Amino acid sequence: MTIVIAVEGGEGIALTDEHAASSYGQLVVVDDQGNAHGPGDPATDGTGGTCADQVRRLIAEGDVIGKLRTFAGGG
Repeated sequence: MTIVIAVEGGEGIALTDEHAASSYGQLVVVDDQGNAHGPGDPATDGTGGTCADQVRRLIAEGDVIGKLRTFAGGG
């Protein structure tokens, strides 16, 4: 599975479990060079924090969960 989150006016992010560095289905962030980064690795956007922080920030900024719920009919 590959999930791409692109926030208007900002950088997007790709998460996948199809990268060689992904183990047991864990999602990893893949940067524009094809390098994989786990949740505890430094954020790829240079903001400090971890990749998990970066993903949480993008999800919140784009209201990703709310939009997925609406699309799927849950709310």
